[in-house]
Amino acid sequence: MSANQTVKRIVQFASLVILVSLIYVEVTSAYLSETVTTTGNKIMSGCWDKPTAPELTTPANSHTANTQTITFDWKDSSSSCETAILEYKVSIYLDEELTSEYYSSDYSTDLTHTKELANGEYWWTVSVQDQYQNTKISQSRSLTVDQSQIIINNWITTGDVQFQDDVILIGRQTYTNDAGNYLWENRLMQSISPGAKTLFFDYKFTTVDDVF
Repeated sequence: MSANQTVKRIVQFASLVILVSLIYVEVTSAYLSETVTTTGNKIMSGCWDKPTAPELTTPANSHTANTQTITFDWKDSSSSCETAILEYKVSIYLDEELTSEYYSSDYSTDLTHTKELANGEYWWTVSVQDQYQNTKISQSRSLTVDQSQIIINNWITTGDVQFQDDVILIGRQTYTNDAGNYLWENRLMQSISPGAKTLFFDYKFTTVDDVF
């Protein structure tokens, strides 16, 4: 075999190795930091780094809601990959260990999600995912839904108004036999912001006179 033939076979073998290497890298879609262009081949880029975990905002941890309509909010995550498209998913569990999943939303770019929940105790998280399947999960928070509970916040009171468990005592006055007329003004009010809305009222009035 001549020297020229030997060199020719070596060059052919080296070309075959380069071709096989290029095909192997392109098929495996290795995640690179940039797009790399070769002769007749283009290797798709990606990211190894995971996004930052979502930061939960509302409801607050250990919050008790007296409505079944719960809106979950969180702050957006960030990624070191400039091309990353981040989507979020809300997961709701029935146990603190997050093993009994009650509900899971679809991934979305929204930073809020609303869900109807029955009375009970729940734990919730938010997961973030990019198009390269890199995921990160937030810390969990607990939530109690109890429509029977009276929410004291934002009530405006006048006179004698007392909150006791699931009962509001309005005008709990002591009757005396002294001569004269007595007039008590006791109010329980809730301010309502302007705009169209639907209001629901569920109440019972009970009067008690210990004298008669």
